[in-house]
Amino acid sequence: MAKIALITGGTSGIGLAVAKDLSLTDSWQVNIIGSNQERGEEAAASFSNVTFYQADVRNYQQLAAVFDQIFNAAGRIDFVFANAGRAGDTDFFAKCETGIPPDPGFEIVDINVNGAFTKHALVGFTRSVGERLWEEGVRINALCPGVVETPLFSVEAFTSIFPREIFIPMSVVTGIIAQLLSGGDMVDAKGMRVAGEEMHSRAIHVSGENFLFIEKPGIYDEQTRMTWAAMMGHE
Repeated sequence: MAKIALITGGTSGIGLAVAKDLSLTDSWQVNIIGSNQERGEEAAASFSNVTFYQADVRNYQQLAAVFDQIFNAAGRIDFVFANAGRAGDTDFFAKCETGIPPDPGFEIVDINVNGAFTKHALVGFTRSVGERLWEEGVRINALCPGVVETPLFSVEAFTSIFPREIFIPMSVVTGIIAQLLSGGDMVDAKGMRVAGEEMHSRAIHVSGENFLFIEKPGIYDEQTRMTWAAMMGHE
């Protein structure tokens, strides 16, 4: 029986690359979510076992309806890749010579934080809820790649900001996701090994052709431990 995958932002970039890799294994039924109907239908038609659903990740009702539809049809969801994101070209640190600073706009926050979270928010979220979800049989990890060439920017825009030598091959990102889905042990570039059964609530930084586990801050006293346990519903 095929496993069920759901990928937000699955019509281009990293999301589409992961959808393609999963579809080629013939062991996954892949569901991609995006706001662009034409691009989504084209992506779904390009691969086997891929279905497109149109939804805006900023709209909770739309997103929840898609999750509900997929879950009710299949009876389960095995893998969710919260990948939707958008890049901005506004200089946050630009000086305003007169008057009130211009409205920075919150579309990026709505998509990146509410849809897939920014990297910093994502790491905190993963660490906060990961342990509790693991007790309920749900594995959650945060993948934090550096610069990957995607349709977020044109090639010219990418290379005008970042030197080409720091770009991460798409195959590296999809390969790490494949390792995570395998459930086996993983060893990072510094030799840190994490057993498969411990592979949850973790943040993974991707750079070049390597990845590194980002160690989380410790709990340094009993009062903090008790506070955290109470927040997570533990004794």
